[in-house]
Amino acid sequence: MNFMKKYLLFFIIISLAILIFYLFASKNDVSREQKSLANLNETLDNSKNQNKQESKKQEELNQSQKLISNLKRKRLQFLLPKTIMIASKIISFHQTRMLFYR
Repeated sequence: MNFMKKYLLFFIIISLAILIFYLFASKNDVSREQKSLANLNETLDNSKNQNKQESKKQEELNQSQKLISNLKRKRLQFLLPKTIMIASKIISFHQTRMLFYR
């Protein structure tokens, strides 16, 4: 009988030790999983921020290209009449000069 009590007590202690070890191990697994999830979330946030920055840069680049094209168009709109006027004056001067030399 004494042997059975010792065996039962030994079995209970071993069972409690295994249970405690399992609980601590599962907590460590959970904390490891939480850390890995936090790292993945942080990586995802960083990639989203980089994508936002890249999209902002692309948008700024598109805006600057539109501005440059608008400026070129306005410059042409300003210079084209001046160029036509100067060209017409040169042509008319050349025509009048040719009239006098004939």
